[in-house]
Amino acid sequence: MKRDPSCKLCPLHATAEYVCLLGDGPEPCEAMIVGEAPGRREDDTGRPFVGESGALLDTLMEKVGLRRDDVYITNAVHCRPPDNRTPKGKEINACKKWLDYEMAMVKPKYVLLLGNTALQSTLKIKGIKALRGVPSRKKASPTSRRFIRPTCCDPCARDDRFSTY
Repeated sequence: MKRDPSCKLCPLHATAEYVCLLGDGPEPCEAMIVGEAPGRREDDTGRPFVGESGALLDTLMEKVGLRRDDVYITNAVHCRPPDNRTPKGKEINACKKWLDYEMAMVKPKYVLLLGNTALQSTLKIKGIKALRGVPSRKKASPTSRRFIRPTCCDPCARDDRFSTY
């Protein structure tokens, strides 16, 4: 997949080190994980989920017998928001074309949405806590139907099992 380093669909390009950071993983791939947006480490390296969130994701995948090489990992927003703030609606909408592009190329059967931004981008709804763990067969992209599971993880969990719901 080719990114567009000169993308200017939203204002985030002006502050991001790495413009239009696309996902990482096999193409095609049966499973896709969609997070929020790149953080500082991702912006520095040009790879998704390599910071603290990536370490947590690796640990959780390992517990269910998956490796990074088994899934395609991306974000709903493809440039880092300033100060790691939550992406705004117009930024989410601007990056939707990139997420649709990735879904068309990867052709996942299963999509795991990590958080509200991924839920909003993919299914155009908010409320991850009410929908966590509730499977959906709604359209994730204009080209196909996919099995989608919204989820969130409480990083403040006080035990080593993590509070994933």
